[in-house]
Amino acid sequence: MVALKGVDAYTRERIVEGLPASYLTPQRQEAFLAKVMQAMRLLAVEGKEVGLDVASKTLHEAEGLEVWMHKAAAALMRMCAKDPIQFQARSKGVGLICVRPDGIPAGTYLGPYCGEVYPGWRWFEKEVAEQAVRRDVRDDAGVPIFYNAAVERDGSDPRGYDVLFIDGAVKGSLLSRASHSCEPNAEMRIRVRAGAYAVEMVTTQKVSYGEEVCWDYQCKTDSREEMEGAICYCGSQGCRVSYLHYCGASDLASHLRGRGTPAHATAALLRACGPHTSLNPRPHACLANAATPAAVAAATSVPRSGGGRPKKGDERIKAKAKAEVEAEAEAEASAGDGGDTGADGASSEEVDDERAVVQALAVKGLKEGDQGDAPGLLRGLPLWAKRFAASCVAYIAEEKVALAETLAATAMATAAEARASAAAAVMDAEAMDAAATAGGEDTKGKDVKDGRSTKAKARASPPPPQTAEEAAAEAAAAKIQAEAEAAGVADGRVQSLAVTLDKVRHVLAVQLGGDDDARIAA
Repeated sequence: MVALKGVDAYTRERIVEGLPASYLTPQRQEAFLAKVMQAMRLLAVEGKEVGLDVASKTLHEAEGLEVWMHKAAAALMRMCAKDPIQFQARSKGVGLICVRPDGIPAGTYLGPYCGEVYPGWRWFEKEVAEQAVRRDVRDDAGVPIFYNAAVERDGSDPRGYDVLFIDGAVKGSLLSRASHSCEPNAEMRIRVRAGAYAVEMVTTQKVSYGEEVCWDYQCKTDSREEMEGAICYCGSQGCRVSYLHYCGASDLASHLRGRGTPAHATAALLRACGPHTSLNPRPHACLANAATPAAVAAATSVPRSGGGRPKKGDERIKAKAKAEVEAEAEAEASAGDGGDTGADGASSEEVDDERAVVQALAVKGLKEGDQGDAPGLLRGLPLWAKRFAASCVAYIAEEKVALAETLAATAMATAAEARASAAAAVMDAEAMDAAATAGGEDTKGKDVKDGRSTKAKARASPPPPQTAEEAAAEAAAAKIQAEAEAAGVADGRVQSLAVTLDKVRHVLAVQLGGDDDARIAA
């Protein structure tokens, strides 16, 4: 474990632009940059000064390298000497470097990821407290350092889905210091042994001598400022600029703004706390629970057509609907006055309602678990909390479908705009060349056949039209990417819901003295 320096995506792009293209193919450019990163890491292992200038000088003076590698190193040395501020490596914290001469094979077990274990609600309380401390010491602009890992229990487990957090900041294992990379060579895996969960790190590809063991943090944030401050220094070709995924983008929040506002959530919570309702109530059944004259009038109104004149049979339909509403209101009132009840005092309708809610949540992996010492996420929660969870799960499923469609459409529109921009650039180039020719520009280098300069002809080559097969492939790729991104958002929503339900259960059981089921689960 050593202190390392890295290169951000902008600096990497400037280096590529400054390398001579005459003898450096794209493949050689990538090979040279990989060699530079390796040189910086090995300098750190040896305890020497680390930087792009030092690494390029080391490569330039090294023996056994090809001529083009020496020339590329000399070019980078000139860049660093000309603009040392722009071409500099920056600190990226500590990391793990492979010093085995033969490297580490793919699929190698590296060890467990250890640390303090927190339930979801306690972890987020800790995060809020730490943010308050940073704000008090005027360090709230700093990006938090991540040493935590989320351990999610799969919904297929008899206890259902749940999540815990491992904080490796203080009592963590060596692997908790592994750095992030947008192109990782290792990953975290959850292994289950005899019902016990463990987090382990495994290499996904060979880690060569001098390479860093990295994994993709896959952290998310809804703060644009935090995302912009979390600059990634992995230096990989596929660097995403930031190691935080921004979840507040307009496309990602499009459905949330329309159907998932605080007002919608409050309404769902109030419905969950109200009288018995089925999971899919008829429109007038919801109004019957209110049992007000206005509700009855609204429920029994029938749309009219033909200039406002009632259609034949409207009065009969209205009378039937009104009778149904009044009958349901009377049934609700009688149930509240001492109808059939279960052993715990709940009415038979409430028992059926809870059973239906629990079954609906179990389909999504949220379960009550066993009666014994293996409680699930729903164990000990009151009916209103389960109803609210069911409404949240329904929204998550709805958002997942809508979001995938929105993201796919946006990707296709962006690709179409790019093709249109390329075509417009071609037209502009042709117009400029025609104007220069008409103005009597020097004809040196002109193509005799059509009078255009060779440079302008190359610049004005229009992109080939998109075939039907290419369009279908582009649409399929956009759909796959959109569905994957929408699934990631849905997974985050489920995790947040699990943390919320865990907090509700803790408050009811510990702080408000809940029943035995709630105390066991908490």
